[in-house]
Amino acid sequence: MTTWHAQLRDIFIILVALTFMFACIFGALSMWQLYRLGRALKRDAQPVIDTALETVATVRDTSAFMSERVRSMPLPAKRAERPAPAAGEGTPAGGARSVVQRLFRRGG
Repeated sequence: MTTWHAQLRDIFIILVALTFMFACIFGALSMWQLYRLGRALKRDAQPVIDTALETVATVRDTSAFMSERVRSMPLPAKRAERPAPAAGEGTPAGGARSVVQRLFRRGG
């Protein structure tokens, strides 16, 4: 006949083995769910990534085009400065052209 200490030890060994087995099963299920989540995120995020890459390519091409256009635009010749008109003369802006008109004036 065994003592109650030996029986208690055997019960604890069985409980520890069962706990370890359930922990391994839970860990395996968790890893499987994380794998499925990663695949789902990749599948759902791929169209967004593709759209972002297309947008980046469009911006790159547009900036290259505008860089060529601005680089080939002739700069206006520097003129001698005229004295400022007296108060009340000329246009409300003091006779000066707007910045946009000066930048985009056609040479000729």
